[in-house]
Amino acid sequence: MSRKFLEYSLDTNSSNKKDKAIAYKNALGYDMTNYKSFISQIEVKVKSGMYKLVSNERTKFGVKYQYELPITGPNGKTKTVICNISSRH
Repeated sequence: MSRKFLEYSLDTNSSNKKDKAIAYKNALGYDMTNYKSFISQIEVKVKSGMYKLVSNERTKFGVKYQYELPITGPNGKTKTVICNISSRH
């Protein structure tokens, strides 16, 4: 999860994804140097079963699950983050 998360969500050098990385930095204080607690919160909350699955969709790559999770950043702010988690066939 870490590599893909970094590439798709926190890489400010990515030509088509840098806006997402800037939003995470501004809203929560996350960047490529402190992402591990971000991933940990997602994993713990999804595995807890306390958060409702918003949608799931079968794609050619597997099943994509979508959750809306409250994530607290290192800046102390909490925001609802839409998380897509894929499961390969």
